[in-house]
Amino acid sequence: MLAGVVLAGGKSTRMGQDKSQLTLTDNKTNLLTLSQNLLANLAGENVWVSGEKHHNGLPDEFADCGPLSGIYSALAYFKQEQPSIDEVIFLPVDMPFLRVGDLELLWERGRRVQSLCSYQDHIFPLYVSLSSSFSADFFKYMHQQLSKVQVVNTAGKTSNLSIRKVLAKFDSIQIKAMDPTYLVNINTQQEWQQHKTNIKI
Repeated sequence: MLAGVVLAGGKSTRMGQDKSQLTLTDNKTNLLTLSQNLLANLAGENVWVSGEKHHNGLPDEFADCGPLSGIYSALAYFKQEQPSIDEVIFLPVDMPFLRVGDLELLWERGRRVQSLCSYQDHIFPLYVSLSSSFSADFFKYMHQQLSKVQVVNTAGKTSNLSIRKVLAKFDSIQIKAMDPTYLVNINTQQEWQQHKTNIKI
């Protein structure tokens, strides 16, 4: 069964405010709702939000360790609480141009390889299979690496584990996008003001 997870636990430092609550031009739909609705087209009611600041959000098991902690924590939750979930699409809250077709293509290709799948030159959206033999090794490796980063953070430093390096280690599949311009993410107020009028909901 497919699940969708919106990664929305970040501090939005460059934006200067919570990106998930940025409101579109209709003054009703924020980026979190937009992302949830997009994933619901594929996963139905099986949509979760990563980040304990959100209502019913999944908390990070490793605090201040970046989006990989959100991925790990969501997978840990599914393994324990939702064992029927055997595949997940992770979508960051700051990719407002994504279309249903982009996720459908990723899902279809990911199911073929039963592994990790993303678009060329992009980490997200990310497809993760939990039913394949690689998933146990992937899960174990993430735990090991996040534990190391957590020790660094506890010492008063900040260190996020590179998702790109993790994906490279597990030979993730990268596919060609139908149109890469829809894979843009928003990080700053300038980018938000520039692009929000182009978002169609």
